[in-house]
Amino acid sequence: TSGDAVVMVLATIKARIVVNGREQTRDTPLQTNGLVIGTDGLTIMPLSMLDPAELLTRTLSATAGANSKVDVSSETSELRIRVGARELPATIVLRDSDLDIVFLKPTEALTAPVAAIASDGPTPQLLDTLISMQRSTESFGWGTLASFAVVQLVVEKPRPYLLASLSTVAGNGLGASMFDTAGRFVGIVARVAGSRTAPQPGVVLAQDIRELVKQIK
Repeated sequence: TSGDAVVMVLATIKARIVVNGREQTRDTPLQTNGLVIGTDGLTIMPLSMLDPAELLTRTLSATAGANSKVDVSSETSELRIRVGARELPATIVLRDSDLDIVFLKPTEALTAPVAAIASDGPTPQLLDTLISMQRSTESFGWGTLASFAVVQLVVEKPRPYLLASLSTVAGNGLGASMFDTAGRFVGIVARVAGSRTAPQPGVVLAQDIRELVKQIK
C-alpha cells in the first residue's frame, strides 16, 4: 500500500549560529517524515528539515536588521531511513532549495527491494480530495497517520504547488505525503509557499519531483 512507502528519517543536526559576533551551537535529534519513491530506497523529504542553514540565515537576517551580520552553518550526522523495523544508513544524493526537496539513498545496496510508491496521479484541481499520510514518531510507535485534505489553492507561478488543508501532529505537516483517492502519489509537503524569508508549507507536485530524479545517477 502507499502507506508502506511513508517512512521516518532519523538524524542528528548540529547547527552553528552567529549573529553580530554572538555564537550559539546546538545539537538537535531529528525524526521527520519522508517517502520512498524507488525500490532501491531512494527517499525524498523537505530539505529545510535536514539542512536548516539556508532557511535560518534568511529568517534571522530578516529579523535582525539590514546592518546585522548573520552566519549559519549546519551539518548532519547519523542519517538513517527507518523502513519497517530497519534503520538504513543513508546519504544525501541531491538537493533542490527552490523546491525544498532533498533526496536520500541507502549507503549500501539492499538485499531486497523496499516498498515504494507505485504510480503518480494527475495534478489535482481546486476542491479535490486528497489523502495525507505521515509516519508517527517513536513515542507513538512509528504508526501510520492518515487524514483527508482538500485542495484550497492551485499555484502555477513562479513555481507550481498546492495549498491543502492538513491535519498534522507536528511540524506543520512538513514531509507529509499526499495521494489522490485512488492511492496515486500527488506530492509531498515542503516549505515551498509564502516568501523566501517566511516560507510556508505547500505541496510540491509529483511531476516536478520526477524531473529532479532524472538528475540522480
